[in-house]
Amino acid sequence: MKLPRWLVIAMLTTSVLAVLARAGWWWVTWPERTAREFVIRMHDERFSDAKKLVRKEFQENLEHFGWPLETWSESDLQIGRRSFLDLLAGRERFKMAKSGDIFTVQTGRIVTWSINMTGDIPFETP
Repeated sequence: MKLPRWLVIAMLTTSVLAVLARAGWWWVTWPERTAREFVIRMHDERFSDAKKLVRKEFQENLEHFGWPLETWSESDLQIGRRSFLDLLAGRERFKMAKSGDIFTVQTGRIVTWSINMTGDIPFETP
């Protein structure tokens, strides 16, 4: 039995689109998954595991970041606004609600952070 050409093309197109949609979803949610994992590791004081998620130049000072760690919990993680370029780059900013610490995740790594001592760092939420 021979399938109609339109049906074969539709099935192949659907398969390709499903793979692309899954890859796109994974790319868009990658920073948030990384941030949540980082917060969990910091809260549990697993610094050696948390260092794996941080850019190399920040790893030495990791133990001094975000104290007190009681303020770090997954429920306190606030997600910042993202531009289209942020989506393409796999980048997102996060803020810890209680401590005010702000950090940026890009493609699975913490690339910047700011310890907010004065409460004057701008952070926009969606």
